[in-house]
Amino acid sequence: MFLAFTGLSRVAELGGSLRDPVRAIRRAPALAVVITTVLLLLLSAALLRGLGASGLASASAPLAALMDTSSSAQVGVLVRVGAAAATVAALLGALSRAAAGAARLSREGELPAFLGRGGSRGTPWVADLTLGVLTLAMTLLLSATTAIVVTVVAALVHHAVLHAAVLRLPGRPVRAAVVAVAGGVGCLAVAASMPPWPLVATAGALAAGWVLCAVTARSRSHAAAEEPVRRSDPEEQAA
Repeated sequence: MFLAFTGLSRVAELGGSLRDPVRAIRRAPALAVVITTVLLLLLSAALLRGLGASGLASASAPLAALMDTSSSAQVGVLVRVGAAAATVAALLGALSRAAAGAARLSREGELPAFLGRGGSRGTPWVADLTLGVLTLAMTLLLSATTAIVVTVVAALVHHAVLHAAVLRLPGRPVRAAVVAVAGGVGCLAVAASMPPWPLVATAGALAAGWVLCAVTARSRSHAAAEEPVRRSDPEEQAA
């Protein structure tokens, strides 16, 4: 359910290409939330009617279980193919945003420099390849579900940090502070409701990333301090 709403942040990123960005950014998230919520409620009603409360609670793959109870086996195969495609799309979307963030941190000196290398079109192919290999390894070693949960928890932590950053803005209105507190608490509450093992894996990944950023930034600062100052003025060079 969380991944169904994460696309809302794309509205703000695409605001510069819209004719009336202020109006679109105000209306699009509300409309998207309403449409997604209605679709999820209709899906939940169909699952409850087809499987019952006990069957839905015990099913690890509710949609596939609902299709298996019908007379058409082809529909069940189609549902599984659609679920696999949705899983790949969700992971690729998160991977693309993570690679762009890693490349930006690399250019700012927070991550190793090789992650910031881009192709002829400016795409961070090294970051894409590195994070893609890590995601593939996690998916194969653990499971696709665990990979998705780790992605969700990491995104929730990211959004909680953004909400906390709003509280440090100078001159912020009281309403913004209330929304930031409510959003941050909500993000942490949803993250805490996830299974324990993916939570531990996410905490380990975030801690490893933090250590890597700290070590990289410190090594770059030491290298910059030890680098001799280059003087372009001939008089300064002579002195």
